[in-house]
Amino acid sequence: MNLNVLQTESINLATVGIDQFSSMEIAKAMNNEDTKVVNVVNESLPSIAATIDAVHPRVAAGGRLVYIGSGTSGRLGLLDAAEIPPTFSASPDQFVAILSGGDQAIRIAQEGAEDDEELAIADLKNINLTATDTVIGIASSGRTPYVISGLLFAKSIGAVTVGITCVRPSEFATRDCCDHLIEVVTGPEVITGSTRLKAGTATKMVLNMLSTGIMVKLGKTYNNLMVDVKPTNLKLEERARRIFKRISGAEFYYVTEKGEKSLVRVDDSKVVADKIDSLLALSGKSLKLAIVVGKTGLSVEESRALLEEHQGKLRLALEATDKYSSENSDSAESSISAQRSGSSSSEESLVMDALDEEFYLAVDGGGSKTEAVITTSTGLQYTGYSGASNLATASPSGSLKIVSEAVGNAIKELNRSLTTPVEDLLFSKVWLGLAGVSSSSPEIVSEAKRLFDEKFGTDVKLTGDSYLLSGALTSSNCKETSCITLIAGTGSGAMSFRTSKNEVVNIGKSGGWGPLLGDKGSGFDIAVKAIQNTLSVLDKINITKASADSLSPLDLKIIGELADGKPQQLLGNVIKLLNTSSDKARIASIAKYVFEEYTNNASAAAILDTAAQELAQYVYPLVTGELRPQSSILVVTGSLLMRSDYRSLVLEKLSGNGVVFSRVETVGDVAAFAGKSLVI
Repeated sequence: MNLNVLQTESINLATVGIDQFSSMEIAKAMNNEDTKVVNVVNESLPSIAATIDAVHPRVAAGGRLVYIGSGTSGRLGLLDAAEIPPTFSASPDQFVAILSGGDQAIRIAQEGAEDDEELAIADLKNINLTATDTVIGIASSGRTPYVISGLLFAKSIGAVTVGITCVRPSEFATRDCCDHLIEVVTGPEVITGSTRLKAGTATKMVLNMLSTGIMVKLGKTYNNLMVDVKPTNLKLEERARRIFKRISGAEFYYVTEKGEKSLVRVDDSKVVADKIDSLLALSGKSLKLAIVVGKTGLSVEESRALLEEHQGKLRLALEATDKYSSENSDSAESSISAQRSGSSSSEESLVMDALDEEFYLAVDGGGSKTEAVITTSTGLQYTGYSGASNLATASPSGSLKIVSEAVGNAIKELNRSLTTPVEDLLFSKVWLGLAGVSSSSPEIVSEAKRLFDEKFGTDVKLTGDSYLLSGALTSSNCKETSCITLIAGTGSGAMSFRTSKNEVVNIGKSGGWGPLLGDKGSGFDIAVKAIQNTLSVLDKINITKASADSLSPLDLKIIGELADGKPQQLLGNVIKLLNTSSDKARIASIAKYVFEEYTNNASAAAILDTAAQELAQYVYPLVTGELRPQSSILVVTGSLLMRSDYRSLVLEKLSGNGVVFSRVETVGDVAAFAGKSLVI
């Protein structure tokens, strides 16, 4: 072994007499040497950038980043792996560091371990290294036997290998063990051979660039803000609040667990801080998810679906909602585009006199909550919420009380923008869409209509809640005279409408049978299909005594989410969840894994294909001589249909059967959408 050829083992002439230097002279000498490191790393930027581009897609696909090294090099790899999870909310299982000599080598050097070639192979086998992983071998000398052996083994099984060294030429190059080689030649050390100095500094810089670059490419930042930070202590909780406020701007949407929504002005008050904390709690401590909810006003599930559709990249998710709002501001397809079209960050534009405006009221009353939206003649919207107002389960007077509460809460929001607050309003038009209207007796509906007319002092339009989507036909920019509305969710179904003598009339209904009979094409339905598929695979394994290797990544994700990785507990856990209505959302959350595996897993593709086809089946019976799709609108709603990939799949099924619509409108907030349609 000839170490004399290694630049790191050469004599540094500038520090030959360092044992006779004063303390100031030692500090200056070391600082002078450290300033050279930046220029050396600069020369390696092309290879660093190429490595980032090669590795980040592998990490995005679930592959692990494995660091191996000895001594200082290994400890630097361990430090990088340990810092990624809290900084970027990454899984610690995906970033693994292996130090020759084991964990005891963190504090006490195990120098002999670096020469053990078999140990490196055993260590990598012990973590079940696969071809989907990437191994970063770190050795300042470029010759450490443990590291080279590990890289060669990794390369032999198809893993991508990266080498970081501080010499040139190196055995990393001559042994051809690295797919990507980064050489930062730092030269002689202040203390000869002490590579914890300049070589250590350069290595840390390279590792910083690699891991940070990969995380940025994965969408873990927004601008230079740490939007995936885990708020696990007081410092990080305050950082999360600051980031939330910086991205939110002048105001944000505050959404409660019940789905109630209001606009909040950003300031430094404790009230605002508490509301941000509440959004974070509602979002499972995910700052990125809380930001989407706050910026868009979408529900947590809708925001999660939006992020998943854009691979977790906050910028793309927010740009998608901004673009959507811009392209559809006239038709006001969602509450967010509707509210944003009238909102302003300046106080002056939000202050008005009630006498100068006309007001319109739309109410979406369901089985779990009631949403009331007041829309002004200039397009501003104000929202209030209350409990369930389903006419089939509440008496007409009970529904009136709950609707009145929601309207009162909307007026409170409106009063924040009025020069003179009001206790009540005279509405130019009122549209109440209440669940249960279609299934209630004519006598109950008539009594409810009488009470609502009396309450609001006008001829109230009282319909079922799903009728609100027909507002597409009364929008100011609508040229079509018919539409079909498609709902994916609890009680999936479709309805058809046409205009007749300036009135919109219902001409057909398909599905909409409620949660027990009609969830086809919903997130819950997709999740159940995926769970059934996994249970079938487990049955087959038990019958044939096949290897568990036949479990797909989708199966493993389902077992991990619902059974803590224990296949034998999956069925029992699912049955318990299904018997508790509040836990069904956890079942429905499995749908996200089906979308993640759609392009890689035949079962996932088949499940989504079937779900989209079943959803399309609701439309076909409504296509009659009275309604021609090519001159009609398709209006869709439901969190899954907010996803462009799933929406496209449904439209593909329809077009495959010759059903192509004039245009498609996607509605996020039904009450806000209906409210806009009243302003003509």
